[in-house]
Amino acid sequence: MAKEECISCRALIDISDDIVECEACGAVMSVAGWRPFQLRNGHSQDTIVAVTFVKLVPHNYELIIMAAGTNASGLRDKVSNKLKNVHFL
Repeated sequence: MAKEECISCRALIDISDDIVECEACGAVMSVAGWRPFQLRNGHSQDTIVAVTFVKLVPHNYELIIMAAGTNASGLRDKVSNKLKNVHFL
């Protein structure tokens, strides 16, 4: 199996399909070329993501993630699944 560097965190990832996900950082990439390998951001250009924190009261914040476009619901599910295991201080 071929290996290439993640375009986000530089970890080595296995290239076995047209769409790959980095296990280290969760970045999704598509393979733009096979010889030599060329990776690009896997999200479509018509998907827009905005992230913001809202201060509710002292020491209490809310994270808001907004997405619009054809991949918005898939992106929402991926972020939700990743954040379920995150413990904020």
